[in-house]
Amino acid sequence: MKIKKRNGKIEDFDKGKIVTSITNASDEVNEPLNESDIYIVTNSIYHDITNEKDEIISSEYIFQAIYTELKKIGFKDVAESYRNGLNRR
Repeated sequence: MKIKKRNGKIEDFDKGKIVTSITNASDEVNEPLNESDIYIVTNSIYHDITNEKDEIISSEYIFQAIYTELKKIGFKDVAESYRNGLNRR
């Protein structure tokens, strides 16, 4: 599966980048997620994007999926930290 970055570059999908992003966002708000929480979010996102018919998924789509999933499972502060961190890039 391929991901189209905001700069137009195409990369292979890497679950590890989701884990790193979520971990950084949770650390930033002093609300560390345990491995189980990270596993749930990461696998939910992976399942979501693998069900897409497109061969190339936009990084914006993945961002929105992560943000939505974090809020859905009750990590609103982490979700906001994730969104703010992405906006700073």
